[in-house]
Amino acid sequence: QLGIFPLPESQLDRFLFKLELPYAGEAEEIDILRLPHHGLTPDVIGELRPLFDLGSLSLAQSRLDAMPASEEALALCVRIVRATRAPDGVVLGASPRAAIHLLTAAKAHASLHGRTEVEQADVVQMAPAVLTHRLIVDGPTRAEIVGASIEAALRATA
Repeated sequence: QLGIFPLPESQLDRFLFKLELPYAGEAEEIDILRLPHHGLTPDVIGELRPLFDLGSLSLAQSRLDAMPASEEALALCVRIVRATRAPDGVVLGASPRAAIHLLTAAKAHASLHGRTEVEQADVVQMAPAVLTHRLIVDGPTRAEIVGASIEAALRATA
């Protein structure tokens, strides 16, 4: 589950998400071979267009920064992150920076779903993608720790 070489914790903590992308299926890999190629680069690479220019991206970031989050959502971010530090088998839990990234991701999730304020459900939805790669564990899996941390934080909130 590590890349070509393992990054130190201080560098892993700077990534907002870790997305696991599986290999395409056999039919999709054959379709890739059917694409026109020029050397190693598919000719269709020139057809890609950016979704945002720098101004649009900056505006989107400003809107996310300004998006309010309820006190309950803020508390849930912190409770989930803190809960990753407690279980047996955790060598290193999520940092305070992880809570900042979790809130930012929850804001983006809310925005993508047409809402103007972060809800607890946004925090829960984004926690696995934001937190899993930040943990160093010996025994349980990172996903198990994050799942248990979400459950513990939700119980504490109820």
